[in-house]
Amino acid sequence: MELQNSPGRRKIPEKWRWKIAKCPGANYISRTGRISAREVGTGMAATIKDRMMCNMAIYAGPGRAAPELIKLLQAQEGLAGGHFTGIATLHEGKIHLAKVCGDCRRLLESTDAMELPGSIGIAHSRTPGIALDSWAQPFLASDGMNVYCANGIGPADVLPDKRAFLQEMADRLRREGMSFATGVAEKLPSYIRLDDNLTYHDSELAGAVIGYFNRSMPLAEAMTRFFAARPAQLTALAMSVREPDRVLAFRYNQSLFYGRKDGAYCAATSGTALQDLGFPWIAPVPPATVSSVRADRIEFVPMEAYSDKLTVAPDLGAVWKFLDGCFADGKEHCVIELCDELPRHPELDAPGMVAQDSFAVYSYLMEKLRRGELLRSSRMVPASRPGTMRSETVFRRA
Repeated sequence: MELQNSPGRRKIPEKWRWKIAKCPGANYISRTGRISAREVGTGMAATIKDRMMCNMAIYAGPGRAAPELIKLLQAQEGLAGGHFTGIATLHEGKIHLAKVCGDCRRLLESTDAMELPGSIGIAHSRTPGIALDSWAQPFLASDGMNVYCANGIGPADVLPDKRAFLQEMADRLRREGMSFATGVAEKLPSYIRLDDNLTYHDSELAGAVIGYFNRSMPLAEAMTRFFAARPAQLTALAMSVREPDRVLAFRYNQSLFYGRKDGAYCAATSGTALQDLGFPWIAPVPPATVSSVRADRIEFVPMEAYSDKLTVAPDLGAVWKFLDGCFADGKEHCVIELCDELPRHPELDAPGMVAQDSFAVYSYLMEKLRRGELLRSSRMVPASRPGTMRSETVFRRA
């Protein structure tokens, strides 16, 4: 797979910078986040409260993973993704990867994603970013031994900010010969700059460090150890050549639902994706756990690090009442707008605690769609890749 840039070779070309859509009262990208002047200059953006989300998916079963992962991504692409898309599968001791800056349609048109071999895999569709294929997830380690993707944000003033750990470990691995694909010359807000004076995507660096730990310990333990050393409000997926029969899912607080169908275990950020694809039952992956997902079983192992900072049982009744009020205006709302509203209300999100806002919103949407109380439609909005559009799913009261 050919990526759009090589690490450190050049600055981000002007033609790859985001196009800004003018909306009343502010500048927005895809109507999901306010952009500062500094962020426009670098091509970076963040939503209110830095609560941007991505969509992820898992397949572990008897069939081919790639077509099922594509279906799972397509079923949730408009909710909080479509700017970047990628899938990875594991087959006969090798990780296979296809990813692009663009949506599922571009992934299928420009890569062999649908033909990737293997019966286990992970997939990712992300929110706005630098318009380079290399910044799409999942991230494959340069030694080819592990692949990783994540959905979430950093500590966000609730968890301790231990970015120095990740920076030091990544610098060490780079000096030992590991390479990274996302390096750009610009100084980007919220992203890590290594001692080669390039800025890298945190998730690429995180996956490399987890892979390094996995050399001497099981992948589940490696993910838990990394989170304890570099906590963040996220959910992450990983596979390792050393453990070829499973996908590992680390869920701290961001949404992840799972179900079983046709002899396979699958998971998706949005339960509505599983609902739309006819899964007979759907359940949330427990928070603060590492899950081992195989074709014949799924196992959950609790983790202790920072579990005391997590709102384990959010008041869904209060959240759903609040969201009912949001839809009372009769207008269309997208998922990220709804998630951005919750932290404005301390009675819903306790100050100083890590919330499960995306889980609460997706749970609400699943039930309201099932009852027929919400209607769903799509609209086309600007995407990160210049000159392209993506589909955005919106909801309104029936």
